[in-house]
Amino acid sequence: MTSGFRSSFRRLWARQLPYRAIKALPSVLGVLALPLVLVLMLRIGWFFLGIVLLVIILSLLITSFFPRPIGQHALESFLSSLLMWMILWFVLMALISLFMTMDWKPRATRFTVRYLHGPSSETVEAFIPDLILANADPITAVIRLNRTNTTVLYPITITFSLPAGLQTEAPDPQELTAALSDESPVLFLPLRGRVITEGLWSIQTLVLRLQNTSGAVREDRISVQLEGSWMATLRQALEGWRWGESMISMGIALVSAVGGLALQYVRERAERELRLQEHVNRAHNEFQRSFEERNFLAARNWLEQLKSPEWKDLISAAVLERMEHLIQAVEGRLSDQQLEDLLRDTARIWPKAAAVVFLHVAPLVSPQRRQVFRQLLWEDQLPPELQDEIARLNQQPLAPQPRRWPPADVLPRRRPRSRHLPESLSRQLNGVDPFPALRAEEEQDRLLDPARPAFWPHPLYERLIRSESPALVIGPPGSGRTAMALAIAQSLHLDIRRDLILYRPGEVERAEDLPEEFSRLILRFLLDHPTWLTTLDPKERSFIACFLKTAMHPEVVEAKVASTLSRLDNAQWLNEAQNKEQKDFWRQQARYGSTQFLREIQNTKAMELRAGTWPEAVTLCARILGFQQVRLVLDLESIPAAEQTIGTLKPMLISLLQAKLQWIMFLPQPWGEEIMLADQEELFWTREQLGEMIHHRYRMIIGEHRSLTEIMDEDGLDQMIKHALEDRREGAPSRLGRLWERVLETIPQDKVQITLEDVEKALNAPGS
Repeated sequence: MTSGFRSSFRRLWARQLPYRAIKALPSVLGVLALPLVLVLMLRIGWFFLGIVLLVIILSLLITSFFPRPIGQHALESFLSSLLMWMILWFVLMALISLFMTMDWKPRATRFTVRYLHGPSSETVEAFIPDLILANADPITAVIRLNRTNTTVLYPITITFSLPAGLQTEAPDPQELTAALSDESPVLFLPLRGRVITEGLWSIQTLVLRLQNTSGAVREDRISVQLEGSWMATLRQALEGWRWGESMISMGIALVSAVGGLALQYVRERAERELRLQEHVNRAHNEFQRSFEERNFLAARNWLEQLKSPEWKDLISAAVLERMEHLIQAVEGRLSDQQLEDLLRDTARIWPKAAAVVFLHVAPLVSPQRRQVFRQLLWEDQLPPELQDEIARLNQQPLAPQPRRWPPADVLPRRRPRSRHLPESLSRQLNGVDPFPALRAEEEQDRLLDPARPAFWPHPLYERLIRSESPALVIGPPGSGRTAMALAIAQSLHLDIRRDLILYRPGEVERAEDLPEEFSRLILRFLLDHPTWLTTLDPKERSFIACFLKTAMHPEVVEAKVASTLSRLDNAQWLNEAQNKEQKDFWRQQARYGSTQFLREIQNTKAMELRAGTWPEAVTLCARILGFQQVRLVLDLESIPAAEQTIGTLKPMLISLLQAKLQWIMFLPQPWGEEIMLADQEELFWTREQLGEMIHHRYRMIIGEHRSLTEIMDEDGLDQMIKHALEDRREGAPSRLGRLWERVLETIPQDKVQITLEDVEKALNAPGS
């Protein structure tokens, strides 16, 4: 507490006291100079000069001490002025009291010696007071005979003729006669003053007549100052409250100076508040102008100035809150419900601001919300240009962000294993091998190329993508199970239906893994399509945020959305815009939608996910995002992995069926026990199907106008297909690829077309 007081005192001394002391210097000098001017007027007699100086100093005091009424009503102004003049009167009385204590009253106790010479060279010493107070106690003058310079010893008669303003206690107060001799050389003469003149003082003449026994007379005149009616009245009025002689008067003068400083501080504070109020009004007007001109950055700067500690008390808190909400609305930091409340309140008070907010957010929200927001505007009070802009809002809508799903990196990949082609065939095939690889992961890019997919749609594939029931697909290694699972997961059937598909190439150990992986897939879709968030209803957006926050770690979800929002200007999908206007529109949509979604994530509470509830939540999220079906594709390479996965899925099979979440499980061999409501399908190949598959691959990889007969005759191809179908323990596509590798190893480098003899030679080679 002590340190805080010291720091506050240091700031006060460093910032305020020197400045105020310098500005108060005229007031202090005026207070201290006023007694000096009165002394000049009364003692020296410079009356006219004193009057001029007195007027100047009083004017200085009035202008320095008293604040001008600022922003007051008539009664307040009258009371303030009355108080000012009462203080001024007190200050003047205090100064006069100080003058009387220090100068006027002491003069009445000081005596001036006058030497009077008698007719016979006698000397009479007259001790006359400098000032005689009116209507006060008598002051005794002393007359003394001095015979030092003469040897004549006889009495002298002295006669006093008093003016009208003086009187004695003798029977005749105006004239007194007494004798001075060696026996009584001293005469005491009590003098009492009377008020006979107006003003501050008057000069009275006292006549002294000396006469000796021989009749010789000597007359002399003495001037005496006598109080006037003004000074006598002031002195008598101040006698009642004066205490402590000069100390109390000096204290009153000091208090007057301090009072002058306080009044000056009040005046400066009032003037400062007036200047601040002018600045606040200007900043408020600039905010309105900037906001109506849609210069939101300048409006934000003016708002920050208004929120400063120095200004915020001069403007209503409700006004500041409304201004802050307007800026947050155009920055996309308000929810739809808050935005609706803001438009409803602002439209009544500031219709143009409500229209500006609507025009800014209307392209970013769904058409339903846009219609609700527009109904809140008071369009009849808007200028014609704003009305026309609102009317044109829906006439030429910009194209939305295209749907790009699934992304290429959502599926696992394996590094391809290259085959060595003979030099002649390599030139003919442009170095590309058209035959199947031993594993589908090695040629995933070829199989799933959106423009020219090398994957051939097997009849089983056609049944699976049209079915909504769970299925078990049985096929030996190399039969194309993984290729079919990848094709389903990559949604090559977009012309049939849009599905949200989770591809899982391994066993499922925990039931919690599936909702977490589905949530990552949904979050990835939202981050790749942030503009779609603006089209969602607030309840739908809140539900998705709640599910993601529950299935994943809340901090992870929030961090990913915030990271996408910070890197929005460099997003790759913005390059798909046809022009700058569309690009800016998409960026604005994405920023608004991501900001709203981030707020939903921060404000919503996590739900409780159980084995029976998460499938329905996933399905609902997918339907909100426009997916028609949710699929779980499990690609298992071994029976232990299948046993672990089926054991994990069994408790939630009913929930998966109720939520219409289809699962497809690919197994390397038939499953011993029956799984409820799951159709078991076998992946096998016929001669015709295998031939169509290899011809399809050749056209998609080498060129649609090309034919496989360019490098192989029909008999040789038929022999390879026949050999690939002989062993049911290995899939036909894999055996066909192995046979092709043997053929490449046995043919010469300059071979241009492979014949039946080349195929049989490869089949009969050692080790085959």
